[in-house]
Amino acid sequence: MAGAVVGALMLAATGCSSGSDAAETTVAPTAVATDPPATEPPDTATDPTVASTTAAPTTAAPTTTLDDEAATLAAVEQAYFDARSREHNPGWARQPVVEMVISSALDDSLAPPGQHVASLFCQHVNPAPDGGWDSHRETFADLAIATVNRHAPNFAASILGRRLLSPLDLEREYGLLGGDIFHGALGLDQLFSTRPLLGQADYRGAVPGLYLCGSGAHPGGGVTGLPGRNAAREILRDGLSRSRRNRARRHRPAGSPG
Repeated sequence: MAGAVVGALMLAATGCSSGSDAAETTVAPTAVATDPPATEPPDTATDPTVASTTAAPTTAAPTTTLDDEAATLAAVEQAYFDARSREHNPGWARQPVVEMVISSALDDSLAPPGQHVASLFCQHVNPAPDGGWDSHRETFADLAIATVNRHAPNFAASILGRRLLSPLDLEREYGLLGGDIFHGALGLDQLFSTRPLLGQADYRGAVPGLYLCGSGAHPGGGVTGLPGRNAAREILRDGLSRSRRNRARRHRPAGSPG
């Protein structure tokens, strides 16, 4: 499955209330104008990227589980089957799991004063829905926003602007085939010594001097920075080895065997 993001949302919000029981959802960056709510705002967590109107915490971006149906592993699995089977719609979860992040809660330079930027991220969408993503982009954005709005009723009305990045958009703009942010599925056949494939799991590519340091390398995606760190370590190690060999050649007595 691929991911879809409803991001760069500009909201004019007067404060959102949230439901008492929450399911798994996560919010990502979006621009939102909010009047501070009378009560302490809930944390926020969503699966697609959509804008949100929650107040900014002082330490971490708010995360809250928003969808009651997504509270169980069975529901998350059903979201995957919905998207894969296309049985109920052209190719996405009927009850999407939404991860929402409000980045402007930590960095107020991302939005004008009194507003916020929120993103909603959903993974349970088909990379190639019936009719193509150009035909369904806005429909899915409406569903993701409606999912959040069930728990924060003023959310949808607070949105000033929005942008959806479907799997097709992620491929067009960032070269992620099928919208795959992991550069290859994190399956049992592509983990540890087989990521990205046998013989190249030490970050050294098939071409000399080419090193692999993205999500397709061990330990995979998730914005940990670990593939890059590990690749840098191997680059330094190879550079040190070459430097030692070069020094050894320079100090070799004339006429000694190569």
